[in-house]
Amino acid sequence: MYKADGLVCFGRIKGSGRRKEHTSAEQLLKYAAEKFFCMEFDINAIQKQEHGKPYYAKDERVQFNVSHCKDFAAAAVSGWQVGVDVEGRRRVNRRTVMKCCGKEEIFYVFGETAEEKSGDVILTEAESRRFLHLWTLKESYVKMTGEGMRTPFARVCFDLSGRTENAEKQVREILGAFPDCRHFLYLDQGLTAALSVRCPGLLRQPEFLWEFADGKILQ
Repeated sequence: MYKADGLVCFGRIKGSGRRKEHTSAEQLLKYAAEKFFCMEFDINAIQKQEHGKPYYAKDERVQFNVSHCKDFAAAAVSGWQVGVDVEGRRRVNRRTVMKCCGKEEIFYVFGETAEEKSGDVILTEAESRRFLHLWTLKESYVKMTGEGMRTPFARVCFDLSGRTENAEKQVREILGAFPDCRHFLYLDQGLTAALSVRCPGLLRQPEFLWEFADGKILQ
C-alpha cells in the first residue's frame, strides 16, 4: 500500500454517452484501487447502502468514490471515507446559484455585482467557473457522507475567499464548517475536481496523490 493517505485518478473520457462515462469511472476505480491497495479489485463486489452510497463488500477498509461528467471521470480511493466530484465547462443559470449557495458563496460567484443580478440569467464564463468550484465541493461532501441530494446544498458551505484563480495544476485545501473533514480543489484546463475526506483525529493534512490517467487506463 502507498504511504500516502489516498489516491485520486482522473482523466478525459474517450467517446460519448452515459454508458461510456460510467465505464470510464469504473476503469479508473479498478486501476486506482489496485495500485493503492496492491490488490485485485472486483467491480462486481460493489454494493450500495440505504441512501445509495457504494461500498466494497469484500473489504470494509477499502473506501472509494467515483464521479463522471460529459468530458471527465475520476475515482478516489483511501482508508478514510472519501467523496469526489468532477465537472467540465458548462452553462449555469442564476437560479441554480441562488438555490444552492449561501450568502458568502453568492458573493464569491458574482463579486461586486451580486446584488445586481436578477431573473434567470446565464452566468458569464468566469461566474460559472467560480460556481463550479463550490458545486464540486458540495457534491464531494454529500457523496462522502452518503446523504447525496437529501442534504440542502445551501447549508453545505465553503470559504473560497482566500483562493486565487490563477493557480494551475495544483491542489488547494478549502475551508468547510464540518468537523473531522478536509476538502480539496483541483483545477486544470477546463477540469474542476473536488475531494472531501473524513479523517477524525488526524492532526496533519491528509496526503492524497493526484494522477492524470493516460490512454492505457481509459480506453
